[in-house]
Amino acid sequence: MLEGVSKEPVPYVPESERATKENQTVIWIRPKSGQDANRTMARYAGAQREGRKGYRDINASKLDSADIQEFTSIVSKVENYKFSDQFADLRAVGMHAEITDVELLKKVASDISADVLIEIMEASNNMSMLKAGEKKSSSSRPTSASGGEKKGSA
Repeated sequence: MLEGVSKEPVPYVPESERATKENQTVIWIRPKSGQDANRTMARYAGAQREGRKGYRDINASKLDSADIQEFTSIVSKVENYKFSDQFADLRAVGMHAEITDVELLKKVASDISADVLIEIMEASNNMSMLKAGEKKSSSSRPTSASGGEKKGSA
């Protein structure tokens, strides 16, 4: 039986962090519905235009903006993150235990590596991938892919 997609964020551990035992980075990702996927397409389509003779012109700053908008639309929280030198003032703080402020999440989006950004975006589109990367020691009760509580988890 198929169920609709829950909008409850799933605590996701990026592949590069799964072997880490302490201060593991956790990204809280909201799964996408078909309508959400259409919004994503519209964001990225706005970064390109048809040029002369069928050539496509890509606007890199609009692509960056689309990445940040996409990230903040699917990520509600980041745990245990340390900024790069690009944000020296935030790096000086050390590890950020929890980031929920949208302006800081935008900075995380522009700071993380391209492979992790792509992994997060792919996980939001793929419930199997999202559940496979779900943090196992989460304090929340186990849930099904649709966000409902799993049977026998009382």
